[in-house]
Amino acid sequence: MYNMELPQIRKKDKCFQRSFQKKKCLSKIVKGFQEYKKYLLFVSQWIKEEKPQVEAMLSSTKSLVDLLPLESKIRERIAQQDKNNEEAFNLDQSPEKDWDKQVAIHVILRNFALFVESTVRAIRFMKLTPTAV
Repeated sequence: MYNMELPQIRKKDKCFQRSFQKKKCLSKIVKGFQEYKKYLLFVSQWIKEEKPQVEAMLSSTKSLVDLLPLESKIRERIAQQDKNNEEAFNLDQSPEKDWDKQVAIHVILRNFALFVESTVRAIRFMKLTPTAV
């Protein structure tokens, strides 16, 4: 039930020191944020009283993605992938019990926080190594 394939930054995404590749890492970060959008929309639909906070998180995420230094070709390719993968987290298949909904929301928010932490680490590393390409 909680087997959601939430985006993560892994070694193969080339965001870590030993095998850092700026373009690949930035692409993964942007794509990951776009994928989390559908899960955060799910969270906002189930937590009505916290909807403004979730909307603020979505807005902040979009702003962060817009600030990342990506070439237009990469942005277009990611946007195309996003259109092809636009099916939102289906509420019909979502958990029916309140407990299951709460656990799903917790899993989404926890993994989103871990993704943001990894992103911050990768961006700090990019700033420390300006010659990394």
